[in-house]
Amino acid sequence: MIETTRASRLALWLAAAADGIVSPDDVVDACGSLTVTNFDGDGESMSLALVAAFVARTPQTRVFLNLARPGDPGGWSTTADVTALAVNQGAAIVIVPGDRILIPSHTSGTWECLHSPVSVRPCTDPVDLARLLKRTIRDVADQLSDLDVAAGRDQIDEDSVHHIQIPVPSDWDSTRTALLKTALRIDTVLTLADQHSGGAVSASSQTARSQSLSDLKSVTRRAIEAASSSNPYAPMA
Repeated sequence: MIETTRASRLALWLAAAADGIVSPDDVVDACGSLTVTNFDGDGESMSLALVAAFVARTPQTRVFLNLARPGDPGGWSTTADVTALAVNQGAAIVIVPGDRILIPSHTSGTWECLHSPVSVRPCTDPVDLARLLKRTIRDVADQLSDLDVAAGRDQIDEDSVHHIQIPVPSDWDSTRTALLKTALRIDTVLTLADQHSGGAVSASSQTARSQSLSDLKSVTRRAIEAASSSNPYAPMA
């Protein structure tokens, strides 16, 4: 399963290329020399630079990140097979129009392009998501405090610093930039919460914590998606 940070970075920079605020070379500099297979439906491999160039030159193109999870497919509708693959791999990047869906492959540095009917529900406004994220955090504050004694506490600090440094285009919307940084920090904590028991010492306590954090995980994913995707409310060029 791909790291949320890497999927977010690629979606964001492709969306920025579609918006015309970065060049294809900028996308490669930020994301590395990735390869996309089957982008044109011919089974051939294509460099990220060429994919970014296609996105940049094709009118009205928009890019959306989807962080599908079991029981939480996110804001899209596509075939069951594609949804299952996205859930298994941890992410999908939708490029519309054209119904192209990029899925991370098992081979490092490679994404596969699937061609399948897909519709994307507009992301919630980032300002509203920021408010919802804060409110959800308050609702589960007691559960989050359990993580203070988790074995992964040092790793939380290290990963948070790493996520703060995720490259974002200088012209990217400041509200989405702030939302992304906050959501990625929370995602780090929640990922480690799944690996360490924290202050929940009994089975019932662990179950209660898992249920309490479920909503926060979902809201955090929606925040990362919105902050890393094309603005659905902006006029198309």
